Amino acid sequence: MAARENQGYLIAVIILVLLSLVLALVAFLGVQRAYEQADAAKSAETKLAAHKAFVTAEENRSSALKAMIGIDEGNAQLESFIQNLKSASGSSSLSQDDRNIISGVLADVENAQEAYLGDIGAPVSPAGDGDAGKKSTYRERLDDLTALIDRLRKDYNIQVTQTDEADRDAKNKIAQMQQSLDSTVDEMEKLSQALADEKEASLVKEQTLKEQVDKGAKDLRVLTQVSEEAQQKDAESIRVLNNDIAKLTEDNKNLKIRLNRYESESFINADGQVVRVASSLNTIFIDIGSADGLTNNRTFAVYDSSVTDFENSAAKGSIEVVRVGEFRSEARITEQNTVDPILRGDHILTATWDPGFSVQIALAGRFDLDGDRYDDTERLIRMIERNGGVVVVSHDAEGNINGKMAPGVRYLVKGNKSLVGSEDDPNSGAILNAVRQLESAAEKNTVQVIDLQKLLNRMGVRAQPKTQQIDFPAGGFTPRQPGLIKPSTR
Repeated sequence: MAARENQGYLIAVIILVLLSLVLALVAFLGVQRAYEQADAAKSAETKLAAHKAFVTAEENRSSALKAMIGIDEGNAQLESFIQNLKSASGSSSLSQDDRNIISGVLADVENAQEAYLGDIGAPVSPAGDGDAGKKSTYRERLDDLTALIDRLRKDYNIQVTQTDEADRDAKNKIAQMQQSLDSTVDEMEKLSQALADEKEASLVKEQTLKEQVDKGAKDLRVLTQVSEEAQQKDAESIRVLNNDIAKLTEDNKNLKIRLNRYESESFINADGQVVRVASSLNTIFIDIGSADGLTNNRTFAVYDSSVTDFENSAAKGSIEVVRVGEFRSEARITEQNTVDPILRGDHILTATWDPGFSVQIALAGRFDLDGDRYDDTERLIRMIERNGGVVVVSHDAEGNINGKMAPGVRYLVKGNKSLVGSEDDPNSGAILNAVRQLESAAEKNTVQVIDLQKLLNRMGVRAQPKTQQIDFPAGGFTPRQPGLIKPSTR
């Protein structure tokens, strides 16, 4: 609506400007016409003044001639008439042509005066009829002059009449122009009134537009506030994204650390080395201690000193730490091959601990440590923690996942397939779904997937033998679930 009102206002202004231009043009043409009529009147007045000067000159000439012949003013006024003619011939108010005419009259009077002065007192010779160059008598010349004066008077009257007619025409035209000018003034007054009305209407429109502008400004403030809120939300989103980026950066860093550890584990460095062997005491000493974060009861697999690929090589034995020093520790041999005994320089390695670092582990499925087909997940978690590792991702008996898979996780350990999938187990489907989700998360985060046996081998731990169940006619009894067999009791 504001656009249409602005358009109407612009159209009104354009019409007003066009009317003003037309009025100015009409006024200009009227004034120009008035000036032309005024110039015509002025020209007529100039001609009238010239005619009056001619008449005055002729009257002076007539008076001078009368004075020469002794009529009216007489001879005493002759010089005065001549002086009047001289003044008229030099008048600046007359055109050069008019002055020339008067000068001619003056010359005629002076010639007449010269002749008069030459002839005065002398007899006038009679004029001959039709003789060229024959002088007329004095009276004849006077009669001629009188006739000329009459003719001039008639011409003068004619010119006066024409001048009067021209003056009347000029006055009529001036009156018409005045009437036209008055009409123009009336029209201008009407236009001025229309302009005032339009101005008043424009003020009303301006007030309306101002109210609309104020409303627009209010709406703009609301939009600005909405925009600022949106910007704040965007800023919050950016902050969340930055946090996600930082987390991904940290995960990438952890991934690189884990990759370096993988490479170190697979090709070059173990967790430590055997520095001394006391075979008679079933004891060895290793080159890591409390400065590396080592604690008692940690178990390690032992590899021959020539092994560089621990992933694809078999361990020659296992040990358990019994006393920890700052830089060296004592461990007892829990298992070894008598044909290939543990020697100085052999490598030690565990899957749950690195010097100064606890390995993060994820568990998926159910775990049987002693072959009794019962779930030993809690015992496995305690075993991992006792050996320096930490379980960061797992699921409960109903398949609810606890924790989140991340690149910092070293292993996803999969449980025994035989413990999942029974038709009598209502939670089998949920657990299988949890296992699939954890496997997918492990693949996305490049987490190594291993089975339980590989984890135990790398920890230097063996599962307990299967528990035997004896059935009695009365229904039998609940199978015993022993803990891990300690080497010292074997």
